[in-house]
Amino acid sequence: MPQSRFVDSGRWLPSFAGEFLVRCPRCPATATVRRDWDRDARWWEPAAVTCGGCGFARRQDRRAGCECGRCRRPLPPGWSGPVRVCVRGHCGTCGSPVGMWRREEAAPGYRTVTVDCATCGATGERGYDLHPVTVPDAVVDNCFGLPLRLQAPCAGHTLWAFNAAHLAYLKDYLRAGLRERHDAPAKSVISHLPRWLKQAGVRSEALRVVRRLEHLLP
Repeated sequence: MPQSRFVDSGRWLPSFAGEFLVRCPRCPATATVRRDWDRDARWWEPAAVTCGGCGFARRQDRRAGCECGRCRRPLPPGWSGPVRVCVRGHCGTCGSPVGMWRREEAAPGYRTVTVDCATCGATGERGYDLHPVTVPDAVVDNCFGLPLRLQAPCAGHTLWAFNAAHLAYLKDYLRAGLRERHDAPAKSVISHLPRWLKQAGVRSEALRVVRRLEHLLP
């Protein structure tokens, strides 16, 4: 019997990011985050999240920031997920650059943070910027920071997917006996999979996890 084949089509992770299945913040049901891609502006339209279980609904009032992973993206409107608290500036005593960042599981209520200068040891209070923490550092959607519904422990890590199409794509990759890349770009979903998920020894476990996640699909 011939082996199944998976050919990396070069799809980027953002190509799956028009829909996210998330845990509703008000009830145990699965909510759905949706947004459209503006082809002319090359930017995502404001997102909306709805839950068919309890009627929860929320919509962004403006477009979110860049999601390239390199920009210092500001918090999207309505964000409720983990954040990075970032400080950048110069010491008021000696003028040396100072900075810090730390993760918080939600936007903090305090207005300033204490920063120590590594050069002169002076301590001062400074304002800060907030940036969203998203996959792979936090298993949440890109729009509101709500936990993804399609996530489960796997081989000491977490296997996750944005939606049914993303999960099916991962399943096709995992169960293929032959995997080919051809001219797929370096930014493709497959090229950015974590190393542990590409190991042959975890394939069976990963497929079992995928099948369990399929039962969570609405």
